[in-house]
Amino acid sequence: RGVIVGIIDSGIDYTHREFITPDNNSRILYIWDQSGNGIPPEGFIFGVEYDRNMINYALSTGNPYEILPSRDIVGHGTAVAGIAAGNSGIATEASIISVKLGNKGTAKTTDILRGVRYLIDKALLLKMPLVINISYGMNNGSHTGDSLFEECLNSLCSMWKTSIVVAAGNEGGAGHHSSVVLTTGKTEEIEFACPYKLGNLYVDIWKSFNDNIDFELIAPNKVSSGNITPKDVSKVIRYGEYTVTVYYKPITHYSRKQEIIFLFSDSNFMIGIWDLRIKCSKAVDGRVNLWLPTVAEVSANTAFLQPDDLLTITLPATVNNVISVGGYNSLLNSIAFFSGKGDKNLHKPDIVAPAVNIYSSKVGGGFDTFSGTSMAAPFVSGSAALMMDWGIVNGRKPFLYNQMLKGYLIKGATRNKNIEYPDSAWGYGSLNLIQTMELLESDI
Repeated sequence: RGVIVGIIDSGIDYTHREFITPDNNSRILYIWDQSGNGIPPEGFIFGVEYDRNMINYALSTGNPYEILPSRDIVGHGTAVAGIAAGNSGIATEASIISVKLGNKGTAKTTDILRGVRYLIDKALLLKMPLVINISYGMNNGSHTGDSLFEECLNSLCSMWKTSIVVAAGNEGGAGHHSSVVLTTGKTEEIEFACPYKLGNLYVDIWKSFNDNIDFELIAPNKVSSGNITPKDVSKVIRYGEYTVTVYYKPITHYSRKQEIIFLFSDSNFMIGIWDLRIKCSKAVDGRVNLWLPTVAEVSANTAFLQPDDLLTITLPATVNNVISVGGYNSLLNSIAFFSGKGDKNLHKPDIVAPAVNIYSSKVGGGFDTFSGTSMAAPFVSGSAALMMDWGIVNGRKPFLYNQMLKGYLIKGATRNKNIEYPDSAWGYGSLNLIQTMELLESDI
């Protein structure tokens, strides 16, 4: 009680009984529907905002959607909110604010950042501590926390009494990451399969600016792109009517890494095995990482033939100051095969929570089971809200947010004796709120 749980997702079914009190009032303070038309929140120029009075009025009528038309078409956000703060969830008396992204599958990073800033503004206005749940992930980025998107989110974590919880993504077993260590004068081949026509395909490549490399892309029909060099900057390769555009992006002021993107047009020529040849004329660091789009964008059938399951955690769970949450099967006490992983340099995820067959609210009423790290993150978000109630609202630990809160969650996590922590899949262990609260009680 007295804590805001902010959900940035596909929306929320505000008519569901999980978000309504026994006296028929909504537990949702605000909805910002970024895809809607109407009066946007103060300080923003798009979407429509609804407050609790409008939500309660809509609920009091026989046709609430005629009054307040915001819907969760996907159902993802409703399930996430139910776990974190539904009446049958974890933080059962928390206040909820929902930010509905325009299109969850292809949400812009700027819209996510706007959603975070909106939630922080509301928490500041209401003088309430805030937990933000982001069950969203993408693959286009360096995965090391140094992109502009990651840096911006990292800085927002330090505003107000805020903790941001992010799902680690479902790329662990998808085959969407590959890596290679280059040697001067040698060529490496990376093959990936496209078994059917796709409307959205890219290969996002990240390398050290110190390394000099060229590329050659061989299509499934064995037609070669010819040599692709950094001097090309932006090059369109034609395979008959089908095109691939290559962008060599310049080094920026916020990262020493360089990005190269292969962007594929929509065509049947895409079907088959593509062969990307990486020719190294000078290797200093030598490490090259490549990512395909996420499972949500292209499924697991489009994949590298020799994938690397490390560094499969999605952005923005790579951000240092957020609480990154992987997923495990709580019945088997085993890591979920899909849970995104870090590596020896990126100690993420921070913690894991249940992610397989989780019972939660579904759109239209009732309940269903859901799987994915998207469902693990709200376990941690709801737990964080309970911790903030105990520590901040009740005055026992007024600074229990951001890194202090993360530190107690990690210290109180359950750790298996047979695993060396931090682990690329398990992080620092599995969520254990009882042990965490015992630590907090002993530290008063």
